[in-house]
This record gives sequence, C-alpha cells and structure tokens, in this order.
Amino acid sequence: MTIDRLGAGAWERAVEQSEICPKDFVSSSTYDDSVTLSLVGLCAGAFKVEIPQFLEMFGEYWVVFASSGPYASLMRVAGSTLPVLLTNLDRLHQSVQAVMADAMLPSFVVIKDEPNLLWVRYCSKRTGLETFATGLLKGLMAKFSVQGTVEIINRGDAGIDYEIRCRQSV
Repeated sequence: MTIDRLGAGAWERAVEQSEICPKDFVSSSTYDDSVTLSLVGLCAGAFKVEIPQFLEMFGEYWVVFASSGPYASLMRVAGSTLPVLLTNLDRLHQSVQAVMADAMLPSFVVIKDEPNLLWVRYCSKRTGLETFATGLLKGLMAKFSVQGTVEIINRGDAGIDYEIRCRQSV
C-alpha cells in the first residue's frame, strides 16, 4: 500500500528505519509482531495518520490487493457474496496457513445473518489489530458493492463482535 500510494521511496525509508534488512524482506514470510508493528508505525507516519487509522486503511487495501493479486483465486472460491465469503473466511485462512505455517491467522465467524444485518465475531491471538479487521470488513463490503456501516458491538473473552448494517439485502 505504501508503494502504491506514496511510492517506492516512502517504503524504502520505512524499511530502512525498521529492524528488517531490506534484502531479507520477503512478502510471503512471517515476522515477529514487534517488527510488523514497527513497520506499521513507520508507514502510518509516512501517511501522516495514527496507527489505528492506518491499520483500517490497510485492511481495506488488503482486500483489493488480495482480490487481484496472489490470493485472487482463493478469494473467488471463498464466495461471491459478502455473507458467503465471510462464512468461508476461516477456510480461506486454512489454505493460506498450509503455505505459511508460522502465520497466526485470525478467525471470523458469522454469528447472525439477516437480510440487512450481519454479526461477525473476530478472534485473534494477536492483539491490537481490530482496526485492521474493521478495514477488512469495510473492504469486503466495497468488494461486493454493499453500502452500510461496520461497528464493534462487543468485546469479550470469545472475541470482538462486529455489526455490519447494510442499506440493501446481502
């Protein structure tokens, strides 16, 4: 996202300031969260936004990237509507996990599916990424041309519950 929107120079500056040696950076590898969050902070600074806002922006961007990039076929198979894709998101993550065994991928479970309303539970062993998940949900809404809102309605031991209110049936 940083390269696409701000240019390669902005990305190179962020990587140089991080703990990642540029020649060791491989996009399909996993990194310790401290390294990842350091890069997130540096990129947020380049965008002149706070980290939560950057994570949400990146979540929305990730859907576009995944839908047209290396994960496009997985995204197509996962579903052709918002509720179906959300229901199959854990299966999609299992496919990614097969290739990236060290990745700590979250779980998304649809807990309510009504014509204009979805409740989705987000669970992750990684902390501080709920705004990224918010961005993912907003990005998926855009992917399927669904207009509406995404809000956190509950935080608990079982995870974070999101409410997706849609202006049209999904």
